[in-house]
Amino acid sequence: MSAAGFSPLLPKEGVARSAGVVASFASKTPPRRLRRHPSSARRGKERHMSIEQEILGLEGKRFAAMTSGDFAALEKLAHDQLVYTHSNALVDTKASWLESMRSGKVRYRSVAPGGQQLRVFGDTALVSAEAAIEAEVGGQPRSLRLRYLAAWTRTPQGWKFVAWQATPIPA
Repeated sequence: MSAAGFSPLLPKEGVARSAGVVASFASKTPPRRLRRHPSSARRGKERHMSIEQEILGLEGKRFAAMTSGDFAALEKLAHDQLVYTHSNALVDTKASWLESMRSGKVRYRSVAPGGQQLRVFGDTALVSAEAAIEAEVGGQPRSLRLRYLAAWTRTPQGWKFVAWQATPIPA
């Protein structure tokens, strides 16, 4: 996207459809909303609710697997291209994140998320929340209060955890 707000890959004149909006480029006609049948809106809302329940359930399974040391479950939940950014700015890949837990360098004792908000954008789901985490890092106990963003992507194998970004909440 350019700073002007249009993609150089789109023609200067034409029609683009996105999120139910028809926009006419290089014309002064404002975008108009496409009308949808009321039942399709209801189905969309139901579908979103089931995705929300599924993602929040997967988040719960991930936290449970982290605290119980269920590395097989974490292996299945995490995407191969996972980017895990810790609250201290260290970044792990899927392999290094799992190895840090397998080796005992990092042990999660408890994870208590709160205020989870979910946004779905096509095949991407974003969970923003706060969490209280009790862990041991290098044998030293750590109590963490964080704000985080977790990203999930829909794949042919189902939803996969693809990114984590955490920021400490000041005391």
